[in-house]
Amino acid sequence: MDAIRIDQGPEAATPVYPRRRRGIPGRAIDGEMVLLDRHRNLVHQLNSTATFIWDRCDGARTVLDIARDVAHAFDVTPERAAADVMTTILQLEAVGLVEAWAGSAPDRDSDGGKHGT
Repeated sequence: MDAIRIDQGPEAATPVYPRRRRGIPGRAIDGEMVLLDRHRNLVHQLNSTATFIWDRCDGARTVLDIARDVAHAFDVTPERAAADVMTTILQLEAVGLVEAWAGSAPDRDSDGGKHGT
């Protein structure tokens, strides 16, 4: 995700469109998401905020769009939301759960941004 610069915030960067990686089934349990990465033989548990962000990583929304949703839903400042969203997306990308494109939205023909159950 070479377009994001943490020190400038998402509004200063080229738009970045995060999308859940295909083939990662998940199940919501008490407001949190448990994801199974069969390719890497790993299980990931997302807290409620990360689950909210994960659900919006559909390839159509930018990091800034997701940050606005977080600010509204969790009643935090836009700056705090942007920092939390960027940190979460970078972490999800680092463990291979999210793919991100800079510039324009990626082709959405893969799986429509849906995660399995």
